[in-house]
Amino acid sequence: MSSTHPPQLTLPDKVPQGLELGDILYHCLRQNFHADESNAAIHTAPARYSPLTFRIAEYLWNHFPSMRGKIEVAAPIADMGSYVEDAGR
Repeated sequence: MSSTHPPQLTLPDKVPQGLELGDILYHCLRQNFHADESNAAIHTAPARYSPLTFRIAEYLWNHFPSMRGKIEVAAPIADMGSYVEDAGR
């Protein structure tokens, strides 16, 4: 009887184009972070980060300490837990 489970996905430290995983995730975070910030500006309200923004920032914070000084990482981490995350975002 063969297994029907999909193979385990592992992410490489570098992709063929030479980009580091941390850099790829940082660019994904920047897109989400700036969308959240823009949405807040449109509504003249404080930024409320999406769950995806929080998860990417948290991953970068925990696994890539060199990213901790970047505002796109630090701001969501500082806000984490200060309001209920909107799972519909």
